[in-house]
Amino acid sequence: MFPGFLQLSYKRWIGERGKVNGEFIKNPAIMAPEAAKYAHAPFGLGEGYLDTFKNVFSDIYNWIREGKRMDEKKADFHTFVTGHEEFSIVDAAIRSNESGKWEDVEY
Repeated sequence: MFPGFLQLSYKRWIGERGKVNGEFIKNPAIMAPEAAKYAHAPFGLGEGYLDTFKNVFSDIYNWIREGKRMDEKKADFHTFVTGHEEFSIVDAAIRSNESGKWEDVEY
């Protein structure tokens, strides 16, 4: 119907008042590797809620494929260790509320 209608761009024009206009480039080839692995779609396509799950589970499956332990703190996602740490903080907050004083976090 329209020539180039389905072509998607990796650039977006950024208009500024009182500044020079520019372009924002979303190109995984020039992004930091940590960010590029999450840049699946060009501009104009949503990378939001559903991509969150795709990215997290992709990270988890890759971690397992590489034979890493799930309790390592270097993971890019939450593990059982981080869950335990967060619940330890909640437990200390509950004890603090009951005692009326500061409580240590017991990991």
